[in-house]
Amino acid sequence: MLKKESNSELELTWPVTINELHETRDNFLNDMYEWILEQDIDKNKSAELIWLNIGSIAHEFMRIFNGYLVINRLSSNKNTFLESKFSNKLFVDISLNRQPDFQYKVRHMLTGLVYEKPIKKIGRLVKHNIFKQKLKYKPKVFINPKKDIVTFSSSPLIEEHASIKNKNVIISRIDEWFPTGMLNDNSSLLECNNEIVHVIKIIEKRFESAGVTLPSFITAHFQKYLELILGFTRNYMNKLYEHKKNLPSEFWSGTGGIIYNRIMSRVVSKNGGLSIGHDHGTGYGWWKTNIQTINELNYVDKFITFSKEQAEGQKKNINLKFLVHKNDKYSISPMHENDIYKNHINIIRHSRLPSKVIKKVMYVPTCYTRDETYFLPLLCDYAAIDWQTRLVEFLDNNDFEVFFKPHPDDRGPELFPYKDYNNVTIVQEPFEKVLDSVDLLIFDYLQTSCIVGAVKSNLPIVLIDFPRLV
Repeated sequence: MLKKESNSELELTWPVTINELHETRDNFLNDMYEWILEQDIDKNKSAELIWLNIGSIAHEFMRIFNGYLVINRLSSNKNTFLESKFSNKLFVDISLNRQPDFQYKVRHMLTGLVYEKPIKKIGRLVKHNIFKQKLKYKPKVFINPKKDIVTFSSSPLIEEHASIKNKNVIISRIDEWFPTGMLNDNSSLLECNNEIVHVIKIIEKRFESAGVTLPSFITAHFQKYLELILGFTRNYMNKLYEHKKNLPSEFWSGTGGIIYNRIMSRVVSKNGGLSIGHDHGTGYGWWKTNIQTINELNYVDKFITFSKEQAEGQKKNINLKFLVHKNDKYSISPMHENDIYKNHINIIRHSRLPSKVIKKVMYVPTCYTRDETYFLPLLCDYAAIDWQTRLVEFLDNNDFEVFFKPHPDDRGPELFPYKDYNNVTIVQEPFEKVLDSVDLLIFDYLQTSCIVGAVKSNLPIVLIDFPRLV
């Protein structure tokens, strides 16, 4: 129950269902890719920019769609309640008919990448080369394009891949390849007007399907949003093309959810190089999703996952209709067929049997969405916090000691009433380091790297399976 005051409660039925969000998301993606597949993205630069950003565009569309429908379907007291209790700027802006602020990823683009000072580069060189880090760091000027494989990520999968293949993989910094500092807004120079108009028509179509007419301030928001992200993407790509001779012949991408990885993969491939993507989290092989195609497979020549089983699962579940280069030779393969997550879990050593008396319970949620909605989509903050409050109250009332392990991206929104419960400990340490302190684990989300450690820990696990991975 969402508490409005200390002595009263507000019955709040969330007005947008998970199934409605799923259906809207899938229909929007179908419309977008139906148009993209009619374009020649190797010749139509505007279509290429949109293609590189479809995941981000869909993300922003879902964020605004969800927010607008929620506000329009809530009761008349929505403004005061939402603004005073949750301070969700997106909902407040929409309720007051103001053009919403951009999501944090776009605000990050506006601010620009931070340039690393030379003294920090020296420290990085010492750390990676003298203290023998798994991947060596080189400043961009010292990278050999023909011999060095470049990556922006030091994920366990990339580190193990480099070790097994005995490859000379160099960890590099994004700010050495892309512009830093505040970027000029050159969106007026974009030659994407027709393409932007088409995307906005698709957005209007999806709103109309939900029974609402897109208001002018939302249309203006999407117009500016598309101009900004397409303009910045074009600038990033041009920066790489200006120094084509420095581009590596092979690039290893971490998560394709980061636009810099997608751009680098695309430019390296177009320059005649090889781009290899790498799985993350618990892998995509065990569930059907569009995310992998949208964020990963469209932009790489080869995709590496954790195991033979994960590779087989991905090949089975992949959504081929969202692949733009269907005729290109790409492959999904395991990094090491006989050893799943070999180094990823080598720090976990649990041989003890689970406790017969369960007293200490650790709940491991995923991140809060704040004012966003993801592809899955995740529960909105209000529903998630309502659920978490009920769970913690139940455990607390039954004399369990609760360990609450928030997602690393969460700096703890002040929404969850931690202080109201005596037996709740907020865990700030890494997940693996506190496993010995608990008797049971609770998850309500499977696409998290913590699942790997949980399965290997020999602890009992309770999974609350919300209907969102469908």
